[in-house]
Amino acid sequence: MNRPLLLAAILAAAPACTTTTATAPPGLQNAVVHSVPVERAWIVSEGGTVVGSFLRYGESVGSQRFLYVVRNVHHQDLGMVDQLGRAIRYRPHAEPEWLGTGTLQQGVCRVLGLGQDAELREVHPAELDSLVQGAH
Repeated sequence: MNRPLLLAAILAAAPACTTTTATAPPGLQNAVVHSVPVERAWIVSEGGTVVGSFLRYGESVGSQRFLYVVRNVHHQDLGMVDQLGRAIRYRPHAEPEWLGTGTLQQGVCRVLGLGQDAELREVHPAELDSLVQGAH
């Protein structure tokens, strides 16, 4: 075998060069993180058994911009009810599912899959974790 062919075969077998670049979303340095506090909290029970909770998050007390996050007893967010009464359930590996529009109780019950006779009891937000944890 002649030398130029041998050299070409060796070079062809060598791994190709790779280049790695990292990019950030445009304007990331100007992003501002806002913490939205929990204003109010409720325990949801059906037939005397605690089945979940929901929390009201708002920009400030009395604000017109808020939403309710609905959770199960394991503190997993299952969905939300917005300020217009639209209930939306989150599905793993799928798009969020719109369940309907109505009262807050109807929305919470739809997200948790409960009947309309579920009991909602307001509690202080700081007490919520211990009350839900003790229920299961």
